Amino acid sequence: MTYRSVMVLGTVLRTLLEGKKEITIDELAERCRVAIPIVQNVLLRLSNLSLVTFDNCGKVIFRIDNVTQFLLSIVEHGLCRDLELLAEFVDWRIFEDLVCEILRRLGYFSIRRLRIPVSGRREEIDVVGIKEGLVLFIEVKHYRRSRLKLEEAVRRHLEKVKSCVSNRDELLKRIPVKCFYTCYCIPTVVTLRDYGVRLLEGVPIVPIYLLKNFLENLPFELDNVAHFIL
Repeated sequence: MTYRSVMVLGTVLRTLLEGKKEITIDELAERCRVAIPIVQNVLLRLSNLSLVTFDNCGKVIFRIDNVTQFLLSIVEHGLCRDLELLAEFVDWRIFEDLVCEILRRLGYFSIRRLRIPVSGRREEIDVVGIKEGLVLFIEVKHYRRSRLKLEEAVRRHLEKVKSCVSNRDELLKRIPVKCFYTCYCIPTVVTLRDYGVRLLEGVPIVPIYLLKNFLENLPFELDNVAHFIL
């Protein structure tokens, strides 16, 4: 997808965030400073996904007001595979919403901002996804970072999860897992950007567009990823 097409998608996203239900094609083109034919081409693709319709007066009618659903649709259908391109339009809260929605669709129960007391302090996990015997401790990285910074973040997250699992009693008070399951606690980092790296010290690094695929295959990959038994 070209830069101009991404700008159109970003402007549609911003318009949704403003709570608007409709906009003219001319106004949209003016707001994103992109030629009308390019705007029309992007809107046609959105129309094919039933995200927008057009009226007889040249207005674009949004058929979806949930930003998370909008983002999920454009990622799933390949309109904008790398959401890093839309980072300036998507804050960390929306990105976490997107992660939680993907988890929900695959049968996971999710908890946001889980805090666990560890050695006199509280460790915080961005998102915890739970499905039967799998407990994903997810660090959500919305902003850009260098490979070196990413490696540092992965190591910190791995140690954080290890600390949380070591305080088993407190953890079990806060997450709904059934006592008869052997729980595999898996530190995971989900990113906007595709770094081309899938594992660092056993920790999965998953770009958002591959999260669904990762979750579907995770039960078969447990031996290959870092995990702690709860």
